[in-house]
Amino acid sequence: MKKVLLFISIFLISLNVLASSGSIKQSSVILCDGVYYGSHSDHWHIVKKDGDKYVIKDSKELEAPSCYVNKKNESESVTLSKCVDGDTAKFKMSDGSIKTARFLAIDTPESVHPTKEVEAYGKEASDYTCRLLTNAKSIKVEYDKASDKEDKYGRILVWVYADDKMVQETLLSEGLAKVAYLYENYEYTSNLQKIESVAKSKKMGIWSDSKIVSNMDATESEEPSNDSNNSNNDSLLSSILETIKDLILDFVENLLDSLFK
Repeated sequence: MKKVLLFISIFLISLNVLASSGSIKQSSVILCDGVYYGSHSDHWHIVKKDGDKYVIKDSKELEAPSCYVNKKNESESVTLSKCVDGDTAKFKMSDGSIKTARFLAIDTPESVHPTKEVEAYGKEASDYTCRLLTNAKSIKVEYDKASDKEDKYGRILVWVYADDKMVQETLLSEGLAKVAYLYENYEYTSNLQKIESVAKSKKMGIWSDSKIVSNMDATESEEPSNDSNNSNNDSLLSSILETIKDLILDFVENLLDSLFK
C-alpha cells in the first residue's frame, strides 16, 4: 500500500509540473502589485518569465486581478482611408499612418476573398459598412484590453464606432454578420451575442438560409488568428491535467477513508 501511495504522490507532483508549464502570450500578461498575471480565456494564473515568454507558475485558476478589472480600453479617433469589405477597412490613424483594421469578434460574408467567389450577402455587408463609415461625421477605434492590438499580418484588431455607434452591433442587428473569432473574453461579447440571437430568431440576412452560415464557417476556419492558438492549446492541456489530478485526489481520499474506517 505504501508503494501505491508513493506512486500516486509522484504522479500528482508530475501533473502539477505539467499543468503549470503552459505558456501565456505576452499581450495577455499584466503586472499587478508586483505579481505577473496571465489570462487564459475566462480565468487567470500567476505567471513567471521564462526567457522570451511567460509560463504558468501556479495552475490555480483565479479571477481577474483588480488592476485589470479597473483598466480601461484605449481608443483613438481616425478617418476612413479606404473601404475593404464588411469587417475590414483602412483608416488614417492619429499619427498619420494608414492601418488596415479587422473588426473584432465578427465575421461577414466574403466579398473580396482572393481565392473564393463572393458569398451571399457579402456585397450587402461590404456596401453597408462602407456607407456607414463614409457618411460618418466621426470614426473611433477602440482596442480591447483582452486582445492583441494587431494580428500577425499587422492589421489592428478593434471595435469600430461610426458617430458613436458600434459598427459590429449594427452589422449583427441587420443580419449581415455573425459573432466569430472569440480568442479571449472580450468586453462586449455578451452584448454582441444577444444582438446576434435576435437577428437569428428573425431569420434576417445570413440567417435566412443555413447554407450561407455553413459556407461562412468553412471560410472562418481559414481566417488567420491573432496568434492565440498556442495559448488556447496550453490552456486546454492545463485543464485536462487539472481534471485528472482532481479525479486521482478523489480516488485517494476515498481509498484512505475505506482503509481507516
